[in-house]
Amino acid sequence: MKKYQRCVKSRGYSQIEYPYEPVDKSLRIYECNQLNASPRPQYDNRDMSFNQFLLSNLAYPQSAQKQGISGTVEMFFVVEPTGRISNVKILKPVGAGCNQEAFRLLKMLKWMPGIKDGQAVRTMMTLSITFNMADFEKHEYVPANNSNQI
Repeated sequence: MKKYQRCVKSRGYSQIEYPYEPVDKSLRIYECNQLNASPRPQYDNRDMSFNQFLLSNLAYPQSAQKQGISGTVEMFFVVEPTGRISNVKILKPVGAGCNQEAFRLLKMLKWMPGIKDGQAVRTMMTLSITFNMADFEKHEYVPANNSNQI
């Protein structure tokens, strides 16, 4: 136990920091349409959009380029009240490294949690990232119409 506590302290995790207070501790997971404010990603540059984030960080996997593979990776995840993500599941895989690249991009983002009745809550989200060889040079992000999808 002492070794664990030293490890936690050395990594700076001695206490959980919440970007928004108060926090709902019920562990219930909400959908975006049940919230007062939906979760949103945070970027280093405040003027950046999700499309710009993808343009600057997306690296098309070499194996997908060699095989000419394209498609849309769809992922499910939960935004925690801390702003971190959990329970990541690939709903629609593409393969050839595209799934791993989409997962890497998702892990790079820090999120502001969803707000319900003035409290930060756990929120389920889906994210779709399209890998298209023809449009890779002019890669664009087109948001879905679903309210809990980014």
